Amino acid sequence: MKYYQVIITTEDTESVIEELAGLDIFEYQIEDPADLREIMDNKSEYDWDFIDEDLVKNELTMMPRVNVFFEDAGRAAQVASKFIDAEIRTIDDADWKEKYKEQFKALALTENIVVCPSWEEVPEGDYIIISLDPGMAFGTGDHATTSMCAQLMEKWGCEGKKVLDVGTGSGILAIAAALMGASDVLGIDIDDDAVAVANENVAKNGCSDKIKIVKGDLTEGVDYEADLVVANIIAELVIELAKDIKKHLKPGGPFICSGILVEKSEMVTNALLDLGFQVDDIFMSDDWCAIGAHYE
Repeated sequence: MKYYQVIITTEDTESVIEELAGLDIFEYQIEDPADLREIMDNKSEYDWDFIDEDLVKNELTMMPRVNVFFEDAGRAAQVASKFIDAEIRTIDDADWKEKYKEQFKALALTENIVVCPSWEEVPEGDYIIISLDPGMAFGTGDHATTSMCAQLMEKWGCEGKKVLDVGTGSGILAIAAALMGASDVLGIDIDDDAVAVANENVAKNGCSDKIKIVKGDLTEGVDYEADLVVANIIAELVIELAKDIKKHLKPGGPFICSGILVEKSEMVTNALLDLGFQVDDIFMSDDWCAIGAHYE
């Protein structure tokens, strides 16, 4: 089977990562010569004896790269077209998929929810289990933004509530809401592949009676009033959609948003305040934050 590697060359990896997040892509590999240089310059902090600089001189002089892997050539081409300096390489390796699986183990989304790939043994304990096989382009729960959203959903509670998941991606947060006791969940995404993957994951977790996944744009054609809205997208989209979120959110209900770089948190909170929201929570992890807000 063939796989497709999109290589994005950039001096600003954070901006690329943020743009990928806007495409519901949270799995990527970063190659940055600065990381290698740091290891070579700080031997006392790392466990190595000798590195032959002749073997790594190319890596030391190249520009940083962000690599994303896909099974579908069309999706790879679609993502590559979003970046000025991107190329696609075809990988034909029978063992590649198994090697890819090795990266994904059962992981804790929150203290009570564990995401477990189908090939991994379900961990012992009184956990809510989400069965989710990672796709090449959709979130699996190991990104801080997804985890923080789920934590805020637990804090505000989903029991008996109608939940709207904007930019649903793999459907992981929609599934989490249903397993937390939501009575009805609507997941929306503008991407056909995301909708297909999310529907597969919803069925796999036995949540089809509670969750509906549709292709759509929140700004038009959506008739749904939710008790809780979650949007794991990017800062600019949060700001752009926030006024429409109010049209679909019952007063007092929480709006939980993430995919926001910490450096842009003030920009987002100010926009929410201008729209009449009250900001209640700001969670931070690594370079990312999640915000919980509501309006009366």
